[in-house]
Amino acid sequence: MRVEIWNDGARWDEFVEARPDACNYHRWTWRAAVQETYGHKPYYLAATKGENIIGILPLFSIQSLLFGRSLVSMPFFSYGGVLGDSDQAANGLLEQATNLAKSLRARRIEIRAATSGGVGWAHDSPKIAMSVDLSPSLDEVFNRLNPKLRKRIRYGKKNGLTAACKGSEALQEFFPIFAANM
Repeated sequence: MRVEIWNDGARWDEFVEARPDACNYHRWTWRAAVQETYGHKPYYLAATKGENIIGILPLFSIQSLLFGRSLVSMPFFSYGGVLGDSDQAANGLLEQATNLAKSLRARRIEIRAATSGGVGWAHDSPKIAMSVDLSPSLDEVFNRLNPKLRKRIRYGKKNGLTAACKGSEALQEFFPIFAANM
């Protein structure tokens, strides 16, 4: 097994697409979004066996006057940590992240994930995530919302607010809104 800094976005996304435990923030497109918007340098690590990717870890080097340099996976998001086919792949990625942090003189590594990192890693979860079970009926989901939220949604619809699912063609529209929100 080898662990290296990865530069092939298509192969990276193929691995992510095949993983049921992956989240949106594992996708390659966030690499450019975070780098271009905030100037944080990406270090996308991939564990490989032969020609196959068996694990990934997206990291960004963040420099702060207050906290010094950190390696973070994924900044500004709650998820996007290690994805590995095995404990060996995950631990190899975390070991390489540690080596990278030492070479960059980073003071800490922060892995944003729903579960703890690896053996010997401290688990601290300052973020909270909420999920909602979606039923087949849109009306059922809407009626489970509290009355104040339903009122806000109706007001938005009345004033022309719409929602749409789009692909990568909408990224140029999305990035300025995302950056302003952050």
